[in-house]
Amino acid sequence: MPTTDHKRDERLQVLHKCLKNNMGKWSVKRLHEKVNNHLADIGGKPVSERTIAADLEYLKLHKGAPVEIMKQGRNVYYTYSEDFDFNEPVVTKDEYLGLLIANEVLSQLKGFTLTKELKDLTDKLQLYIEDTREKRVSPIIFDSTPALKHIERLQDILECILEKTVLQISYQPFGAACPVEKVIHPYCLKQYNQRWFLFGYDEANNRIDNSPIDRIVRFTPLNKAFIENTFFNQDEYFEDMIGVTRKAGQQPERIVFRVSTVRADYLMTKPLHHSQRVLPENEEGVVFTMSVIINKELVSVLLSFGSDIEVVEPASLRSVMKAEHRIALSKYQ
Repeated sequence: MPTTDHKRDERLQVLHKCLKNNMGKWSVKRLHEKVNNHLADIGGKPVSERTIAADLEYLKLHKGAPVEIMKQGRNVYYTYSEDFDFNEPVVTKDEYLGLLIANEVLSQLKGFTLTKELKDLTDKLQLYIEDTREKRVSPIIFDSTPALKHIERLQDILECILEKTVLQISYQPFGAACPVEKVIHPYCLKQYNQRWFLFGYDEANNRIDNSPIDRIVRFTPLNKAFIENTFFNQDEYFEDMIGVTRKAGQQPERIVFRVSTVRADYLMTKPLHHSQRVLPENEEGVVFTMSVIINKELVSVLLSFGSDIEVVEPASLRSVMKAEHRIALSKYQ
């Protein structure tokens, strides 16, 4: 007879693991400590010894567990009289490790409350893998994510995308005194450089709109027909660009850039773009090519290499880089 009491199920799994893996003496006091330690680890409330005694009875009567009571003097102990399993998930240590890594990755997605549910799941699966009395310290360290404004709205916006809900957005441009209003048919969210961007159709301007989440002052769902995305394939749209910015009709261009020998190894192991290729080396450095949209994000990435990089072509991008370096140099004179 299955139970719908999820809190009791949590306790039963702990009791089952104790009685199964330790065919010895378990007093109610020891079992009580074990259960409350687990509940504390997952943010649950402690229970009484009376609750543990009731759970042991439930385990025997409703789960069919071979719970045996042993008496030694005044002491009462519990154990399994034979091997027994119930409702255990089929999960290997490798599968658990994969889920654990997924949880660590998703925990970086600030603004998604659903990551708590995944953590609760890994905590439950931990019962079947190994016994951990101490809190686990994550073996994976990510770059810290800045506390962006309005990031808590990320999940609400995602739900609007999935439900195909049109949004009235109040957007605050940089340098503008007041927000601007726009009606957006939301299609997808993309993260770049630790910021989140909402992509959708701007019906007033008849174009694909790109709005950083931290610049959205507020948004309101509208009761109007949703325009499906027939404007762009998001995989193809982002495939030939670095970042999130591109003008309508803009096409990728062949970029040729020379890198100092010292920094070339870095770019060979961590390419700027999947289209990046290396040309034969010469005495002036290593020459790379790639095919991408020329936008402000590309310029910013190239500038981050300072004097270790030189754009060879196209001439238009070389001129932009030259102008940016002149401006930077003027600040140090």
